[in-house]
Amino acid sequence: MGKRILLYGKSVLIAGLASSLGKIADLEIIRSENLDFSELTIPDLILVDLCDAETAHALPKLCALSGVPLVGIDPTASTMTVLSGESHSAQSAQELMAFLSEVMQQNPKPSPTSKVT
Repeated sequence: MGKRILLYGKSVLIAGLASSLGKIADLEIIRSENLDFSELTIPDLILVDLCDAETAHALPKLCALSGVPLVGIDPTASTMTVLSGESHSAQSAQELMAFLSEVMQQNPKPSPTSKVT
């Protein structure tokens, strides 16, 4: 199985990413618009739209998912921020995918027996 990416929120950016990333064979794209992660398999990466006001309340809980990198995308500035403080520029889908692959390689996911709480 390939990498699992959780797209959190319901913004136009997240919908577009779901469509674009869903075409990549080695990715499993999971979408969520709520904070009930009890049935969620732990993803390798979480993406959020930093310009979507509705996701602001979810950031603390998303950050608390131990060992899962959280990446915020700001479409107004064409930047992606690993919420540990790193910021990167992306002008194309290729640059976005290169960045996401790098983040997932640097942050291996927790053991399969771990559960999201």
